[in-house]
Amino acid sequence: ERDILYPIPLGGAKIYPINRDVGCHFSHCIVASTLHHLELMTLQDKLSVVRGALNSSVRLAANRGVRSICTTILSGGWRLTIEDALDEMLTTYFHASQSPTVHLLVHIRDAKEFQRIKAHLEQTRNSIVCNDGIIELK
Repeated sequence: ERDILYPIPLGGAKIYPINRDVGCHFSHCIVASTLHHLELMTLQDKLSVVRGALNSSVRLAANRGVRSICTTILSGGWRLTIEDALDEMLTTYFHASQSPTVHLLVHIRDAKEFQRIKAHLEQTRNSIVCNDGIIELK
């Protein structure tokens, strides 16, 4: 945590290598900035933050040769509904030029939220696989 260089612009991201000596099985950590403190943002402004953060994260991962990234739903500290945030993430991911090279896993730890998202995806995007709290995009 002490290695993270702030500020990270809202909707941006930075990538940091993880030292193998710490015993972590991940090679990098991507820190995305989605938590804003501006109450005057419109829904479109908030979705733009999600779009920018995910695009930046996927691009950084692809540039470092990282083949998969894990995240939660980028809801900006609950300033977006999880459905709105996830829909924007999915649209962004499927339209990003680097997406074919980076596998995205969206983890949802809360069982009720996972069931809510699973039902939402079954209604809106029936081709996406959801299992055990994970939405897998390839």
